[in-house]
Amino acid sequence: MAENVNHKRSHKEWRKIAKKMRRKKCRQKSAEERDQLLEMDKTTPSYLTWLAEQEALELAKEESAEHLRQQTHRQWLEYDNLVREQWKIKQEKLAKIQEAQEQEKLRIRAEFEANRERLRKLKEEKIRLSEEKIEQEKRLAAAIDRYITGSGSLPVELNVNAESNPGKAICPFFEKTSTCRYGFKCSRNHYRPGISRLLLIPNFFTHIRLDQSKNTEYGSDFSLEIDDTELYRDFNEFFNDVEPELSTFGKIINFCVCSNQEPHLRGHTYVEFDDQRNALKAYRHLQGRYYAGRMLNVEFSQMITWRSAVCGTSVELIII
Repeated sequence: MAENVNHKRSHKEWRKIAKKMRRKKCRQKSAEERDQLLEMDKTTPSYLTWLAEQEALELAKEESAEHLRQQTHRQWLEYDNLVREQWKIKQEKLAKIQEAQEQEKLRIRAEFEANRERLRKLKEEKIRLSEEKIEQEKRLAAAIDRYITGSGSLPVELNVNAESNPGKAICPFFEKTSTCRYGFKCSRNHYRPGISRLLLIPNFFTHIRLDQSKNTEYGSDFSLEIDDTELYRDFNEFFNDVEPELSTFGKIINFCVCSNQEPHLRGHTYVEFDDQRNALKAYRHLQGRYYAGRMLNVEFSQMITWRSAVCGTSVELIII
């Protein structure tokens, strides 16, 4: 094995030496031909022929080099034009994108400004309406004061009737008692006067006798221990408590309390004054006040007749 490796190595070295000698011979031959050309007489036809051939070769080389240079220059120009065109297209796209972005910013800013201006106007309009409402309320209060004192006429704003379902049939129960078990859910029309001599104070009078339809903590039969005598006695106490103050507003023609046990009628108190001015004065002083721990909600009422409001089976009016 070692001999075979040495043999391969010696052969490789021999080839290297042989190639070196061959190159040397080629160089020597070229040098000899050059020397012969230098020693050759420049006037001989062979030299002139060789010289012409050399000039032709040099010219051909120069033309070829010039052609290659021009071709390379054309390719470079074409590539440069292509790059410039691509850069121009890219810049145009970027410009369009930037323009679109600027337009979008302007649009968003315009929308923001418009929305802010709209909110500002709405705020100003709200403030203006609030101020106008306050001024209108002040003027109405002053007009009411003048009307109550007798130095002015009835304000037009008060003489406006309210309807829950305009165009529909009048609710017969509401027409008789100014109240309805269905309340605002009633499908018929509830007609309320803007002002009248009659005031309705819902659930003004409370008594355990009127609550006997409910199950209390003492049981459903607790109210059976209280008879009508105690009911009338407590009512007289209630009347003696509230009548003097109500009389301060004007002369009372009718003072009626509903003793019906239904929730929408229980303890309703009707107070009829001799004049609308007095009723309005009482309305202003009683609305929102508290009695027996409950806030009063006073309403103007309109009733056909007192007897038409009395139910023959379940409604009773205590009339003073």
